[in-house]
Amino acid sequence: MSLRAEILEQISRRQTIVSRDLSGLDLSGADLSGGRFEKVGFAGADFSRADISRTGFADCDFTGARFCETRFEKLNWMGMFMPRADLRGATLFMTLFGKSDISDADFSDATIRMCSLEETNLTGARFHRTKIEQNTLREARCAGADFSDATMIRLAFSESDLRGLILAGARLRKVFFRGCDFTGYGFTGLDMEIVQFDGSKLDGADFSGCSLPMCNFSGASMKGASLRQTRAESAFFAGAKLTSAVLCGGVFRQSVFSEGDLSMADCADADFELCLFQKARLCRTNFTGANLKNADFSHADLSEGDFTGTSLYMAQFHGAVEEGTRFGNSKKTLLQQQDAERTAAEAFVPRAKPRPDRTGRHTAAEKPRDGAD
Repeated sequence: MSLRAEILEQISRRQTIVSRDLSGLDLSGADLSGGRFEKVGFAGADFSRADISRTGFADCDFTGARFCETRFEKLNWMGMFMPRADLRGATLFMTLFGKSDISDADFSDATIRMCSLEETNLTGARFHRTKIEQNTLREARCAGADFSDATMIRLAFSESDLRGLILAGARLRKVFFRGCDFTGYGFTGLDMEIVQFDGSKLDGADFSGCSLPMCNFSGASMKGASLRQTRAESAFFAGAKLTSAVLCGGVFRQSVFSEGDLSMADCADADFELCLFQKARLCRTNFTGANLKNADFSHADLSEGDFTGTSLYMAQFHGAVEEGTRFGNSKKTLLQQQDAERTAAEAFVPRAKPRPDRTGRHTAAEKPRDGAD
């Protein structure tokens, strides 16, 4: 009897296979459903197109094993050791891979949906043309992981160092990179929609030519980042640190920069129509030639900024600091008028509520105007 036939017979008898070396075994296309394997060595084994549904694996070694076009559905593969595994064309659905070692594995052309890869080692793994949807990769190690031409939808990365991630040609939609480190990363030309970078480190990152509609950069550190020729309509940069960043020629219509810091940023010839810069720090910022129609700079610090040649039609400068700011002829266009009622409302300080003394009566100094006790 061949080794393959022996293993399949033991599975049919519901016997648990323990401490066997099955390295290189050809189990392609086999029905392994219902099997139980503990401390088994499967290095280089072939599980291509095998049925592993309801199969239990514990403390097994899958180094270099093949799972081409294999379906993983509702399985618990927590803590698995499978570096250099071949999962090309595989389908992974509702399977747990948390705390596993899948370094240098190949997921090219695979479909991965609703799986957990938390705290998993994905160093050097390949996801070429892979469709990855609704997965969580919190604290995953992704140094050198290659997502080239992948479709990434509703993924959650958080608290991860992703500087070595490869995203060339990838399409990202509703992906969360919360609190991740992308210092100096090149996103050039990527298509990213509703992607969350809030609280992330993006200093020196390059978003040149990217499409970033409705992306969230709130509270992110983007010092010296390049958003040259970027399209980022309705994006959210509130509280972001964009000091010395380059936004030349970008389109940022209806975006929010409130309370952000764009000091010394180069925003020449960019489109900021209907943008909010309320309470933003814009010291020595270059807006020459920019479209600032209907933009709101209320209470922003524009000290030594350059607005020469800008379009400021119906822009709002309520309470803005304009020390040494250069406007040239730009302010001769129609601006929103200062609102005296708004100024009075902002300066309003409510009266302290009367405090009763020990007898329950109001003190004379705090007695209500109608004289009632």
